Amino acid sequence: MSFQLLACQTVLLLACRAPTAPVPDSNLSRVSLAFVLEHAGFKNALVLTKTVPLSPFDTEILTRDSLMDSGVVAVKEAVRDLLVSSRKHLPIDTPVIRALGAKPIARSPGADSFVGPRGPTLIYMSAPGYSSDSTFAVVYWGYHCGALCAGADLAIFRRDSSGNSARRSLSAIR
Repeated sequence: MSFQLLACQTVLLLACRAPTAPVPDSNLSRVSLAFVLEHAGFKNALVLTKTVPLSPFDTEILTRDSLMDSGVVAVKEAVRDLLVSSRKHLPIDTPVIRALGAKPIARSPGADSFVGPRGPTLIYMSAPGYSSDSTFAVVYWGYHCGALCAGADLAIFRRDSSGNSARRSLSAIR
């Protein structure tokens, strides 16, 4: 996560004084963005510099999806937290975006800027949702590259002794 996002979450955690509140991971932003850019596979990636909320359509799918019935309690907790945390518009560190080979942008260009997979691709991400013990994080992400070129995904990350790694990715929410 960017320094600003980490600082914001730290202030919120201290203000709420929740003893079981998830501990933000400063490496998750880089790991999740690298995963998204690799998974999306687009060469001309434009990444929004602020997190986006989930659409009502995707929120409905997530709440009735099998993840909410998952046997892994921590995954359920992370998805529930994502439904709340994704409402926040938090900054994504632009040096991280650039370091991963993408172009940071503050807002989406007009729809006519997108001509398909060979043109620019807008990539956006939500703020992460965390399990109560911070072992799992869930990030919603999507892309738009033209009238019939768009999609969304949910990436689940698990923190272990070596850091964060993508555990599972659920393709094509849309």
